[in-house]
Amino acid sequence: MIKHLLSALSPENALELQKACGDKDSRGRLCDLTYSLSRSENVAEIVDTFSKPLRIFAIIIVAYVANRLVRFFVKRSVKNLAKEKSRARFRQLKKHTGLARLETSENPTYRTVQRAQTIGTALAGVATFAVSVTALLLILGTYHIQLGPLFAGAGLIGVVVGFGAQSMVRDFLAGIFIILEDWYGVGDVIDAGEASGTVELVTLRATRLRDQYGVVWYIPNGVIQRAGNKSQQWGRALLDIGVALDTDIDFAQRVIKETADALAADANHATEIISEPEVLGVEEIGTDRIVIRVIVKTTPASQWKIARELRARIKTAFDEQGIELPPPTAPASYRDAMGPNTGVPKR
Repeated sequence: MIKHLLSALSPENALELQKACGDKDSRGRLCDLTYSLSRSENVAEIVDTFSKPLRIFAIIIVAYVANRLVRFFVKRSVKNLAKEKSRARFRQLKKHTGLARLETSENPTYRTVQRAQTIGTALAGVATFAVSVTALLLILGTYHIQLGPLFAGAGLIGVVVGFGAQSMVRDFLAGIFIILEDWYGVGDVIDAGEASGTVELVTLRATRLRDQYGVVWYIPNGVIQRAGNKSQQWGRALLDIGVALDTDIDFAQRVIKETADALAADANHATEIISEPEVLGVEEIGTDRIVIRVIVKTTPASQWKIARELRARIKTAFDEQGIELPPPTAPASYRDAMGPNTGVPKR
């Protein structure tokens, strides 16, 4: 339609159109259509002035809506994984394909949801990047900027930057395998070599930990050579209880076992202990003490809480039964504990 209208223009009108809208290769169709309908150079110039900003505004709006829609569908897909129907289908699929053997958690559906959330976050980021780049290219095309030289220059820069971005690529690849192989997830307590603590965030680029002092550590995934997960599947509270050398070993072990069993039967801690406590026996005989080892299998990340509670109860039980602890080996005074004698006279 526009071509038909333009073909009917006289040479004088064609010249006015060129003045109002620019050269044929660079002017917009809206300006052509406006002049063809109005035959007014001023109206065409006004439309041409506002057409490009309006197009850029439309591109930005469409890009924003597209980005929100993609992120919504990714979030919805991750949320659907938490539903019982979806989890049942996943369990059936894993049984038929043998993937269930690769699970490293006794609660695989929870770990699956965690991994899906992490991957969903990564996909949302990739989608945002792709939509943003597409919108930028369309905006550049609106002003008829030649993209060939830009891509050529970007290619040269990319080669240079690529050598410096090797560590970033390594981090992304390591992050993919960490997530897929389920090394750890959000909420796990891990020892990552560089730092130890609770995992707060796992991305394809890095892992964020918070240690016991509240310090936040950001560790690139590429430098994590090994990771010790202290809260996967189950935990174990392991206590080495020292007693005096002249202690009746059988009696001490019986008191420890009864105390641990009472803790396991306590309604406040029964859900955190998943098997009967075991007293393994004498672990060490020293010059001033005998060490008895006891272990309690717990739910993930509960071993430290159970260990602290069991130590307190064993100390109370020893006091009640008259079982003596080893003689102290710590410095005799607080001043000695601070370090060597500095020459300050004692008061």
